[in-house]
Amino acid sequence: MDFNSLLLSIANRNPIDPAELLPFLCLDTVKERSEINTKLAEAYFKAKNFQQAKSFIQRAWLLSDFSRDLLPLYLEIHKSLDDITSIREAYKKLGMKSAAEQKITETINYFQLSMNACGNHQILDKYDLDVLAELNRLAKLYCFDPVLRTGVLTTRKIRLAYLLPGTLDVNVKCFIHRISNLFAKFHARSFFDVAFFVPDLNYHIIQCQHSIDNIEIIKNHGCQVVIPETENSEELIFEVANRIYSYQPDILVINTLLADLRHYFIAALRPAPIVINFNQNSPPQFVMSTLDWSIAWTKHSLIDAPCNSSLVNLEVDLPHRESVNYYSKQFLGIPELGTILISAGSQSKFQEPDFWQVLVDILNIYPDVYYIVLGVNTEIPFLNQLLIPEIKERVRLIELTEGYLEILSLADIMIDNFPSVEGVIVMDAMSLSIPVISFEHNCIEEFDQTDWSLAKELGLISDLLVEHRSFYQFKLLLAKFIKDKELRIKLGNICKEQIHSMRGNPERMVRHCENIYVKIIQRSYKKLIESSDLNAVFMQNCGTGELDFIENVQDLVLSHISIDDPTPSTNLTSLEQRFIELQNRLHKTIKFLYKSNIQIQHLQTALERLDIEFKKTQADIELSQSRIEYMEGSKFWKLRAKWLQFKQSLGFKTEG
Repeated sequence: MDFNSLLLSIANRNPIDPAELLPFLCLDTVKERSEINTKLAEAYFKAKNFQQAKSFIQRAWLLSDFSRDLLPLYLEIHKSLDDITSIREAYKKLGMKSAAEQKITETINYFQLSMNACGNHQILDKYDLDVLAELNRLAKLYCFDPVLRTGVLTTRKIRLAYLLPGTLDVNVKCFIHRISNLFAKFHARSFFDVAFFVPDLNYHIIQCQHSIDNIEIIKNHGCQVVIPETENSEELIFEVANRIYSYQPDILVINTLLADLRHYFIAALRPAPIVINFNQNSPPQFVMSTLDWSIAWTKHSLIDAPCNSSLVNLEVDLPHRESVNYYSKQFLGIPELGTILISAGSQSKFQEPDFWQVLVDILNIYPDVYYIVLGVNTEIPFLNQLLIPEIKERVRLIELTEGYLEILSLADIMIDNFPSVEGVIVMDAMSLSIPVISFEHNCIEEFDQTDWSLAKELGLISDLLVEHRSFYQFKLLLAKFIKDKELRIKLGNICKEQIHSMRGNPERMVRHCENIYVKIIQRSYKKLIESSDLNAVFMQNCGTGELDFIENVQDLVLSHISIDDPTPSTNLTSLEQRFIELQNRLHKTIKFLYKSNIQIQHLQTALERLDIEFKKTQADIELSQSRIEYMEGSKFWKLRAKWLQFKQSLGFKTEG
């Protein structure tokens, strides 16, 4: 049987004798054997014999030297087997291949696909140290060498560069933009100059209205926004890094370090002397040991962060119900007396069948209950097996958009996702007096973004908490709230009070971060001093005669400066006055020390002159003494002495 006939038989699931394949599998050239194995993989894939297809595609993949052309078929076959490890390794292999060819953008894209493979399939994120090491190696070829600039808080402000998110999941991007806007709004301009850099091509930006709106908001807060000029994706990363370096920031702040490897590569290029990151969630997505510092919004993400970290409570501009123009229930096809349950988040957060089974049971028991899922606009694979048509009509899968508050405000009860929770949207719900049911969390275990909860950190009281994976308790509590409207209202009001008290002051959050920035700079200057020869540092900083060493070493200032923790109405007038007083005292000290230094230099010069004159005089004395000793020992000198004695004996005067 010829080869094409064999392929047709395989695709039609007709049995064949494996021995018939041997002549084709044993061809001389590696190229021919690769092509044969590829065609066999295609045939078995069509026949839905995925395991056999895997054997042939893996052989073809190896024989082809990991050809990029085989990747689509390779991915299809391994997806059918749910073999995420092989998918991740395939992307990684191509990334390494591109790195060897120094194709930076292609390398980053493949590595990003490799690292995202787990997250996209609800598997625990893990660090791939090989990938990160290869990116670091590439970055060293182009690395900047920034230095800590002098004059911070004495002759200039601290300069901050923020890297805005690029192409990310819309839920993540909306959240990070929201946080970025708060920093643009509340930064203390008396102490900080702030610029935001967008690591995305122009035509990508203009296709996203949310990004355009966010850039305008930041500009309206008086901050600079730097957008790349290039339309070449190969040049993008280096242009952004160069623009940051030219800005000469003291600190570069990154939002999505490993969630977007372009950010990681920019950080590895070191366009700023200090690089820190906001640890938003899963450490393997947002923090790495090469950072100078990280700021974590949650305790568990800090626990597992592999670098120096500080905890800051995430605080946002919480909504108020009276300011939300919410939809009517009828707009969503829900009766006015219907009870609405709501959850929110990306599709990967709704993959727990037991969680869905409880909701299906509740919908079966209570025919006037409706369930809305914000953030999921495609079918969840196993859900069709659980939902009968009558119940399916009362489940709404709605895309999460910027105006989600208009739908969220309709909820009678919010159910936090399980096992992977939502954060800011839960805070918004609490602020709208919506009671939130959530599962408890064991923070002692290794951080797992597929199984964690913020319930206690957000201030949810015990009446709203369910034991971890106790779906029976979850069902009972949910039924209790559905039946008891007064209890819902009472607990909703408690939620509102708690969240506004703990998480409703974004200016306070920004101040906490600013204090951390100052401490990191102070720490960096101390390291610089400790690792340097004091005299060398003095000469390097004061050689021009314009600045004293004390002025350039900012430790003196920074050890006295602390940006206070205000209430929302507090201004910085008193702090500014304190800073001016300290600055004046410092400049007086600098002038005194500078004058003293000049006087010391003059005295030192005079002492050196006196020392030279003293040594010369001493040498002259020693020479004269030697001459005298020589003369006294000569015959002439002895004869002269006797002649003088003879004259004295005759009564004549003599001169010594």
